[in-house]
Amino acid sequence: MAIRRDMAVFLEAAEVTAALCRGRPCPPLLARTVETALETARKLLDPVIVDCWVAVAAVGDGRAVVQAEGDRQRILQIGPHARLLAGARQALVAAVSIGSRLDEAAGRKSRLEGYVLDCIGVMALGKVADAAAAKAEAEAGSRQWGVGPRISPGSLAGWPMEDVHVLCGMLPLAEAGLKLSAQGVIDPLKSAVGLIGIGPGYGGSTVGSVCHLCRHREACWRRRG
Repeated sequence: MAIRRDMAVFLEAAEVTAALCRGRPCPPLLARTVETALETARKLLDPVIVDCWVAVAAVGDGRAVVQAEGDRQRILQIGPHARLLAGARQALVAAVSIGSRLDEAAGRKSRLEGYVLDCIGVMALGKVADAAAAKAEAEAGSRQWGVGPRISPGSLAGWPMEDVHVLCGMLPLAEAGLKLSAQGVIDPLKSAVGLIGIGPGYGGSTVGSVCHLCRHREACWRRRG
């Protein structure tokens, strides 16, 4: 198990406005608000990754059996897309967060700046998740294996939110300053948990996207396909 707090989170104004405007001209007021909000956000991000490696013992019938070293076997009820782990021998289970300070600041801002800060927080969380993905890619490369997509319960269609408890049960959340509610919500709010499979059964060397399989795909302003 590992806890990492040393990653840098880089977000540029052009990246944020491109995501918000989605190919349309960016209104000047929004562009100025993005610049201001980014200056605020850079001082408030508290990124953290807490992760562990698990062996993937079996995949089939919509389930995956995984086991961390020194732990019991755990069953993930992934559902119809369990095949996404079929090529894995190991998987990196990772919880990521940017802390609570940005959300607290957003609540004190105007409606527009609060909205932009919230969007920046979502994008920053994605950058922290990318840092976790890079660890999986490096480990796969060192073994001459491939790497699968990042998948998460509650987001991947058919994988119930209840499995957040299973994934988080393998991680020392409290040591990373994170808490899990009975409803499966991680505190701070800008946090997420998922896993990435690695193994000889994958052909790619980079972590892929499953946006097209996400249950939130129709409403997501960051949709990639």
